[in-house]
Amino acid sequence: MRHLQDQPHSTTNAQSNLVLNDYTNYSGLPGDYARLAEDSSARWGYKPVISSRTWRQSNASRYVRMFQSRRSLLIWKIFGHRLDGWTNADHPTESVPGDPATLPAGADPNRADLDYNGEIMPPPGSGVPPLSEDEKILFARWVDLGCPLNTGTGDNANYGWFLDELRPTVAVSSPRQNLNGTPLTEIRVGVADAYSGVNEVTLSIKADFSVNGSAAGAELVGQGSFIAPGIFSVPLQTPISNLSTSHLTVAVADYQGNTNRVDVRFWVDAGFRITSLDGSALNSRRLTLWFENPTGATNHTVQCAESLSAPANAWMPLTILNAADEANQIRRLEVELPSIVPKNLFLLVERP
Repeated sequence: MRHLQDQPHSTTNAQSNLVLNDYTNYSGLPGDYARLAEDSSARWGYKPVISSRTWRQSNASRYVRMFQSRRSLLIWKIFGHRLDGWTNADHPTESVPGDPATLPAGADPNRADLDYNGEIMPPPGSGVPPLSEDEKILFARWVDLGCPLNTGTGDNANYGWFLDELRPTVAVSSPRQNLNGTPLTEIRVGVADAYSGVNEVTLSIKADFSVNGSAAGAELVGQGSFIAPGIFSVPLQTPISNLSTSHLTVAVADYQGNTNRVDVRFWVDAGFRITSLDGSALNSRRLTLWFENPTGATNHTVQCAESLSAPANAWMPLTILNAADEANQIRRLEVELPSIVPKNLFLLVERP
């Protein structure tokens, strides 16, 4: 066999007995494909020399062994040499292609194989540009995948071997799973799909807590936008410093229709800060303090000690004389100090 690549003005190559410009439909397959990858019955070309005269095991034809590019004559010709680790002399081969009577004397037809002869395809000096290494590997991968075919017609043109069966990637970077130790300022989501691509209109973001005034369970996509390729952000009008265990659900589909969904379980506990102190009434053993109160709690406790490293039983509870909520989630407490105020006094405010 000299040429596996069909010539523009020929129908059959005399040495290969292979027709590659017949595009007649054979049971839904074009003729060139049928001869290369759907001819286990040896309908075309030279037949095998075994008694059944058909191609067995994974041989789809004389030229292709499905899933085994290294043992496929087509790939040998593309790369210009055998790739299966054997030589032509390792197994008997008929001298006349397809004629078992021309096997070497005493040879077992079941041990016969094909020889590699001729030269690389396209032939040097033929005027046809040589294949690049990437193109050669593409042929090999095609065989190793089982010679997939997409005819490009009919309702199922985009399904089958070339079907995008991978779900898109979804990642939630804010909030993080489990504890978030800093205030939550945005919901940030990353989506990607390297095959058919992310269908951005299918993106869905829902939370089981109120976001920017929306009820729990409401769709949040309308409150955000893509701030970069594949990155979607929903800014929070008011940062969330404290939130009990909650859930965020994000889902998206690719253009093939594959859907991925991610559920993030998290909570926010950023603590709170004492924002200011008023010691103008220390002579009266009174101290006023202001601190963040994002949860709206009303039953805080205040303790004092002479050292931060004091044991728990050394912290003294203080009497709260007055309490009030102020703007921006700030709470004000006025406490009564001990009868003897030490030089150093540390306060501990605890929320319920």
